[in-house]
Amino acid sequence: MRIEELKNPGTYSGGQQLRARIAHAVSFAETVQRYRPSGATPAASPTAKAIADLLLDAAQKTPGYSAPLPPSGTATVANSGTVTLLPATGTTPAQGSATAAVAGNTLTGLRLPATSAVVTNAQVINVTGGTVTITVANNVVTAAFTATP
Repeated sequence: MRIEELKNPGTYSGGQQLRARIAHAVSFAETVQRYRPSGATPAASPTAKAIADLLLDAAQKTPGYSAPLPPSGTATVANSGTVTLLPATGTTPAQGSATAAVAGNTLTGLRLPATSAVVTNAQVINVTGGTVTITVANNVVTAAFTATP
């Protein structure tokens, strides 16, 4: 990384030296990463991660720092956070709520309450004396019983 690729630190007296040291550290991480075997796990070298962690820690401890917002069209949800379930189109009426399951900064699923269920169109459920076929269309669920001969 070249020093010119980093933003100017403003009027801080040691700003240019700091900028040069950061550029040097990032260049070092880039060099280590370049010679890392392809397919290595984790993808980033421990050196690159340590430098990134240091810079993030310094940023978070700087007065006036605020974390960047997620990109447009994305959102964050905490593990066990409540998520409103919406119809296939539009936003009303709400179809209930679920609890988010988050692991390793990834949304892995939604947990429905024990009193809720998910049905799909053409789902066939075996019941005593026959089957029930579920039809879902335009947010309307219908069930048709077929007796077993």
